[in-house]
Amino acid sequence: MGDRTYATLTIAGVLASAADAQMLVDEISSQGGRDTNGDLPTMPTEAGTIPAHFGFEEMNYGDMPDSLHNTLYDLGLAYIWAHEDGDQYIAAGTVVVDDCSHTQHLSHNGLPFLEHGEFDDPEKRAAIAEYMEASKKVQGQDLVYAPTAHALLAHFEGKPEALEAWKAMREARAA
Repeated sequence: MGDRTYATLTIAGVLASAADAQMLVDEISSQGGRDTNGDLPTMPTEAGTIPAHFGFEEMNYGDMPDSLHNTLYDLGLAYIWAHEDGDQYIAAGTVVVDDCSHTQHLSHNGLPFLEHGEFDDPEKRAAIAEYMEASKKVQGQDLVYAPTAHALLAHFEGKPEALEAWKAMREARAA
């Protein structure tokens, strides 16, 4: 194995069944993810907001395991994966939301930055702006467990556009 570092995962979205929640719990556990209390994730017992922040020790080159990405994608969840500096690379973060991925190198305070010579690069500045906007989307949402139709409708109450977008995404991923 190569250079290892600590990584964090922040998840946003809706888990609409016990099977979905179990799939996520199993995958995070299999990769050694721990919640903010240092505990392995557990299966939620009731509908509502559930823990969405996890830490991972000793991640090879800070890379997210493919199986973890695939699980999050299959469940239609948005996420932020960020890793600290390693011996041979600097910290970086990736935000995946709305089927778009944004990756940036990160400073020690967790923010993207421009390197010398990039200050006048409009594409680099636009990429950082997109990363920050996508990051705000994920950080502004919760991870919700809504295993019943009632809980799902309660979560989307007053947000019909969000419900339709969520249903369309789920149908597209199921196809």
